[in-house]
Amino acid sequence: MLGQTFGGRYLVTEALGRGGFGSTYIAEDIQRPGSPRCVLKVLRFQSEDLDLLAQVRRMFAQEAETLEKLGEHPQIPRLLASFEENNEFYLVQELIEGESLSQVLKPGYQLHEAEVIALLDDALGILEFVHGQQVIHRDIKPENLIRRSKDHRLVLIDFGAVKTLDTLTRPVTNAPQPSIPVYTTGYAASELCLGQPRYASDLYALGVIGVQAVTGMHPSQMNSNPQTCELEWRDHAATSDRFAAILSKLIQFHFNDRYASASQVRQALKTVLVPPTRLHLPGEENGFDDLRSVEDQRTPTVIEPPVPITKPLPWQWITGGSAAALALAGGVWVSHQIPQGAKTSPSIAAAVRQQISSGERVLTNDDSASKQNGTEHLAAGQNIAAISALEKNRGKDRSDPETLIYLNNARIPQKSTPYTIAAVLPFNSQTKTANEVLRGIAQVQDQLNQAGGINGKPLKILLADDQNKPDVAKAIASALVEDQSVLGVIGHGSSDATLAAAEVYKKAELVAIAPLSSAVKLSGFSPFLFRTMPSDQLPAKQLADYVATKLKKKRVAIVYNASNTYSKSLKDEFKNAFFYSNQGGHRQRDRSQPRRLRSRRQPQGHTAGQGRSHSPGHQRRQT
Repeated sequence: MLGQTFGGRYLVTEALGRGGFGSTYIAEDIQRPGSPRCVLKVLRFQSEDLDLLAQVRRMFAQEAETLEKLGEHPQIPRLLASFEENNEFYLVQELIEGESLSQVLKPGYQLHEAEVIALLDDALGILEFVHGQQVIHRDIKPENLIRRSKDHRLVLIDFGAVKTLDTLTRPVTNAPQPSIPVYTTGYAASELCLGQPRYASDLYALGVIGVQAVTGMHPSQMNSNPQTCELEWRDHAATSDRFAAILSKLIQFHFNDRYASASQVRQALKTVLVPPTRLHLPGEENGFDDLRSVEDQRTPTVIEPPVPITKPLPWQWITGGSAAALALAGGVWVSHQIPQGAKTSPSIAAAVRQQISSGERVLTNDDSASKQNGTEHLAAGQNIAAISALEKNRGKDRSDPETLIYLNNARIPQKSTPYTIAAVLPFNSQTKTANEVLRGIAQVQDQLNQAGGINGKPLKILLADDQNKPDVAKAIASALVEDQSVLGVIGHGSSDATLAAAEVYKKAELVAIAPLSSAVKLSGFSPFLFRTMPSDQLPAKQLADYVATKLKKKRVAIVYNASNTYSKSLKDEFKNAFFYSNQGGHRQRDRSQPRRLRSRRQPQGHTAGQGRSHSPGHQRRQT
């Protein structure tokens, strides 16, 4: 097949897969400018029976008609052509560039609950359309959900197993049936295995994907309850009870016990997505009250929650940007009153001003003419012209979050008093990471403002580039503190930059959420500092367990940067975790180790164990 041309225009260049009905290839459309790539599906049916061939031809035409109709949805590949050649049937579809969920849901890797909610919501939006066309996919699985590269939305592929409801309800005849049941073990509901698929069958498969995402386990690794035949997964995931109940209902054994439609599931997910009316300060109601002094236990003021978000959130953005933005916009505690219409202090140094922008200057390395034109108009107070230029730039690149934020800022009436938060990130030193966080922030701002804002007030975003340098981060933090309109900060990048800025925020009692910093030193650092990712203790423990249990190593050498807070933090946590992985003093001394690794004789009254002490200041060995 490789190198052959079909339909007079589709040149096969790469094999994708082979199944019971035929094969799938990547091809080039040599009759179009640039020879764009597409997916070519070859459906083979060898038979001398003309009546049976005619029936297959009718089913193929019906399949093509269904795919044409489904391709109207932006998250389903478009059907480009269908034809028959030498009694073989060909479907040509849009090629989706991206990675499948099977590449994301790796064994042992658990997604955060917010990520899984956004993932399910995005996929359910597709199923709402598919089921509305009276079509059941029947083979929902991670391999058939592609995270599209250009916009990071999920795309549902491989409708080779689809059947419309009128086909499913036709009376059985004695005529030979060329089709066979198609499903994937582990994701197939009981009724689908019996050849009686329903809409709830697709929902079951999506529920299993959700369980796989929160547990890090393939469905084949999970046990089933012998009485109910349902997966036993709850003990393997850290999820809220409300979300766990939704997943459990999705994967009920009998379809009557599941949700009746994708819309019902999305409505249920909204109850989990709504931001809380308040967030606990570090240590509150968690047994860590000793981390805060009496002076730090202040009575906070509560900001009312925003309008509930009803649009889907791209799942891969939620952990960094969206979670932080939802927290600041929806329920962050601040200990000072919110000033109305406050102006930026004129004392901010000009050099620092160049690192801060609400649309007056481009902070990223994007030098597109329309974007530069838009920022110039914003700097001159010409919002209408700015909107036009930024909309033009967004039409060229819808994945650029900076453009969307500036566009939303430009749409805010100049005489209004919006709620303002700042996003401080290393835009040029860590461009990819910063943009991922910024996409979540841009998405939340866009959704809030389209829904009418927070209590009728729009949300404005200030951007700042701290260059991942502590001194720059501290200067920017001082500037943001002086700007009394800023209610909170999402940032910074490295742990060093976050610590430098957090000192300033703590003194000014300004709330900050760190989406990228993991140093243990940040834990309990300030009642005004939050973060959206775990500390270095978790990855250090996993790494130590791997070295100790999988590699069976008792001694390791650690190379780290002593001047870098993150590097030193990870080193310290790994050393502590590795000590306990080797069971510390419960092991006998390894006499094969060089004598130079032994410490001096211990003082009387002290006992030392085998391996490194978990205290950084003591590396003792049993003598």
